[in-house]
Amino acid sequence: MKFNHISFYIEAVKEERDRFIYDIMSIKYDIQKATTPIDTEEKELIYESSMSKMDVLSDKIKQRDIEYFRDIIEDFYLDSTLHNIKVELQKIGLGSFELMIHELRSQFDGNYIKSNLLKNIYKIFVNENDTDRKIGLQLNRHLGKPLQKKIEDKNFKYRKIDSEKDVKFDSIPMTIIEIYEKNRDSYNHAQKEVMLKKIVEDKTVLVHIKVKYKKELNKIRESGVKNHNFDLSIENI
Repeated sequence: MKFNHISFYIEAVKEERDRFIYDIMSIKYDIQKATTPIDTEEKELIYESSMSKMDVLSDKIKQRDIEYFRDIIEDFYLDSTLHNIKVELQKIGLGSFELMIHELRSQFDGNYIKSNLLKNIYKIFVNENDTDRKIGLQLNRHLGKPLQKKIEDKNFKYRKIDSEKDVKFDSIPMTIIEIYEKNRDSYNHAQKEVMLKKIVEDKTVLVHIKVKYKKELNKIRESGVKNHNFDLSIENI
């Protein structure tokens, strides 16, 4: 196309521009999809590589991204290493992947995370060798200082996930070991035998922890005290 004067060229460009804008504006589109960033593995890798492990952990907690935690925690329980962390989690009744994810989801739903759980999550996701002091300072800086709560005669510390929203606590179920230790002195031999048998047979209790209670159970059985078919359920304790 040949233009004899620059003004004709300018007018032609304007007309082409207007037609292009009209065509673009005529396209049907979903505003939500158009303005929602696409999550991809590559994007996630870039996101994580640009932040410290603590920054990522804090961000994922604030997002309540349970799926992010699910994958890593499942690998943790399948791994034969990090044994000390598994012991600590067992002490608070989280001896399996299913129990931990259930508890973490429950706390996320309540807008809080308990300090004893958060400390172990830090060790899994950030650094298992950090001192308690360093862990506390890091958590305070990223998630605020812990608060204290008492439910069913049990004191515990927790941190709010969203400081602007209220916290909703569920009642805290006691593990079978906690029940036994709490009532040990008041149990007779028959009651102890039933509870110890439940602990030894509980699949969520780690093997090395069972050893202690199995020895105690054997001593009771060797004492010659009969059970007399005593029936004791956890719900009635």
